[in-house]
This record gives sequence, structure tokens and C-alpha cells, in this order.
Amino acid sequence: MRVGRSFVAAVVMASALAAMPTVHAAPPVGPGGDPPPPPQPGPITVQYRNGSGGLSSTTSIPVGSAFRSAGGSDSAPCTFMYLGVDPDGDGPLEAVYEPRESLRWWFRETTDQVVELTNEEWAAVAAMGGTDVASVFATYGRVESAYRRFDVYCVGTQGSGTTTNSLVTSTLVSIRDVFWDPYARIGTLWTGLQLDRPIALTVPDSGLFGGLPVNMPATLQIDAPPWRTYVSAPSTYRGWTSRLVLSPDSLVFDLSFDPDDGPATSITVDCLEGSADQPDAGAIPRRSSDVPDFAEPGQYDAPCVWIPPEPGELIVTARITYEVVFTVSGFADVLAPYVWSSSPLTVRVDELSVVNTRTGN
Repeated sequence: MRVGRSFVAAVVMASALAAMPTVHAAPPVGPGGDPPPPPQPGPITVQYRNGSGGLSSTTSIPVGSAFRSAGGSDSAPCTFMYLGVDPDGDGPLEAVYEPRESLRWWFRETTDQVVELTNEEWAAVAAMGGTDVASVFATYGRVESAYRRFDVYCVGTQGSGTTTNSLVTSTLVSIRDVFWDPYARIGTLWTGLQLDRPIALTVPDSGLFGGLPVNMPATLQIDAPPWRTYVSAPSTYRGWTSRLVLSPDSLVFDLSFDPDDGPATSITVDCLEGSADQPDAGAIPRRSSDVPDFAEPGQYDAPCVWIPPEPGELIVTARITYEVVFTVSGFADVLAPYVWSSSPLTVRVDELSVVNTRTGN
């Protein structure tokens, strides 16, 4: 039997309580009112925490990212103080500072490192039932609220050829920024997640009587493996580690019954809820000892049980609905449920016939 455990993910992450101001670069003026020189060329550089906790650096910044618009518009320049010389030229050379523009923004991450669940704790989550899994992620903040903090510098080259970094401000960059948006990689998580397809079964076994006997209550079952929690392999991109967690929420059986004499009908039989603890192997749920051997339709009603009313053809499809949680570095969002169905099981319903197989009587 599965035994649930509870974990609290210790998360240290910047969370935006108020919007940070946009940094607008003031256009500098050249010495003596002359037109300023053009902005010094160069790439925008982002230095961010990678999956191992160290710092990685990239100049590949997609259009639409906040890292490209720190100056108020896409690739707007920043301003640094340039160390020049006396512009008059009529006396001893004196060091003077003047504002210059540069296209070389530099962002350096200062976010505290996230403390994620260990591999052993993730394995324990995978062994939990749906209610216990929900208690784990109840401690997480919403993915939409996740931000990371950066110091912002303007990089410029002085007259001497020396490169300097001028601290401009600090800023918060949302998890939904196109620079790293984990939602854009959910498809990769789904691709790597392999679910066990449920197999629809019946008690009595339809092979025992060559079908299901009329008025003999049938317990509808599946094989046990699909009724469990699935945790995808992690995907780490630019410091965000994401996973999908699927927990069984409900099991129902969709029946299509075409009687020999009468119109076809569709029936849905409710069976299990996500809080139901079930064996890890064999057929589930087990047939209850309360189920009678024979009953007319309407005389007995219980989850997972259907009473064949008359001869005909029956098609049984088991349908599991999973709750889906998208986790990203200590934050979590609930996604749309995922429905996973068995292959159809076709069964003949007929009157029970007693055949005497003993000879000499």
C-alpha cells in the first residue's frame, strides 16, 4: 500500500511586491555642446544562475525580453561616465568626466539560490496518492509570481582603453520573460513522460462464461499500474528546473450497450476518486464481498458495478483523469486535467446457461 509523506520545499526566490522602475538613458552631450559620439557598440550580456548553482553567461537575448529594453526601448543605449581630457587644449591636460552612451548592458544575477527537493524526495512524491501530493504543492507559490533579481551595469571603454562597469540599478525579471519562459518547454516534459495505458477488466471474467451473464453484477476494474502518481524527468533551462506531476483524480467506465432487442445506450459508471488508496499490483478495485451474485437492475447500486439487464453487445472503456501540476524551482501551477483511456473491451452479455458435463446421468 502507498504511504503518503509531506514535504515543505524550502524556496528562496525574489518575489515582486512592486514593479521596479524602468531605467531611461539620458542622452549625453559632447564637450562644448558638440554632438555626442555614437554609442559604443557591443552586445547585451546576461549572467544568470544555471542549474548547478553557478553563473553562466550569454549574449543571445530574444526580442521582447526585458533584458533588451532596460533603456526604455529595444536595445536603447545606457549611459556611463567617460574619462577624457581637457577639451580646450589651451593648458595642461586635465582628466575630466563626461557622459557617454554604450549599447553594452550587463545583467548579473543576485537571486539567492533555490533549494529544490532532492531526488529521494521526488521519488517519495511519486509514491504518494493524490491528496498527499496536493499537500506538498500547497506550500509552493504560484509560478506566475516567480521573479529573479539582477544588478544592471553599463559597460563602457575609457579613453585609455580600460573597460569599466557602472552600476545603474537592480531589477526583477519575470519567469514569463521570453529569455527563459519555462511554459515554452512544457511540450518537452510531456514528450518524456510515459504513462501506463489502463486495461479494462471485469469480474466475473468475461472469458469464464464467454461473456457477462444477465443479472449477474459485474465489477469493472483496471490493472493497477496506471493508478499512481507520475513525475516527469526534470528539464533545466537557464536556471529554472521544471517538472510535470500527474496524480490520479478519478476513474470511470464508459459503457456502450447495444441490446439484441432495443436501442443502444451509453452509460458512465463512477468508480474511484483520487484519495482512494489501492494495491500496487493486480486488478483494482478489488470486488467487494457485498456485491450479490445476482440482482435485477436497480436492486443494487455501488461504485464500479454494472448489472447487465439483457442480452446484447457491451463495449467497456476505462477512463482515468489525472490532476496535472507544473512545478518550476519551488513554484507550482495546476494545469488542465489529463484524460487517459484504455483500449475498448468488447464483451457479449447473454443469459446464463447451465450445462451438465457429467456423463451417465
